[in-house]
Amino acid sequence: MDNFFSEINDFIEDSGRDIKFKFGDKIVNISEDHTPVFSYDYLNLNPECEFNFCSDKITIEDYKQYFNRVNELSQIYIGELIDSSDHTDHFHILNSPNRVLKGLLKETFNCEKFDQTNMPTLGQFSLYSKGKNKPHRIFFLIGQLGFLYLLYFDAEHKIFSATSNN
Repeated sequence: MDNFFSEINDFIEDSGRDIKFKFGDKIVNISEDHTPVFSYDYLNLNPECEFNFCSDKITIEDYKQYFNRVNELSQIYIGELIDSSDHTDHFHILNSPNRVLKGLLKETFNCEKFDQTNMPTLGQFSLYSKGKNKPHRIFFLIGQLGFLYLLYFDAEHKIFSATSNN
């Protein structure tokens, strides 16, 4: 744990700023032997957005399950989450965002264009485990030092729908 705090101090001193992700930041690669820290700085609460965390499509059961999942995931090393070959948690890094996700990111970060130089690392995880027949997905970006910034609640699996042409 001392190594982790040392990484944080070195990062802050080297960059001369705080550790909060800002759009366009170059993400410092860190070892994956840390558990994630969840951040709500960019959580979508906009009632006009279909993928917000205040949607009428989200039930009390979903909110309870959300906190159980975040608690569960926060105890697993990032490397283990990413390398899980069976994807039982549906936790994975997205190779490239589709049209829907890019549109959401443009709105969230007030940015007109994304390319390889300014695209944050994005991922998703399932709210429910396999067999629950609930497609809920939580989208996040990975910021500095393994912070996972929660972004969108996709209650109907529309952002990366298997039937959509994104």
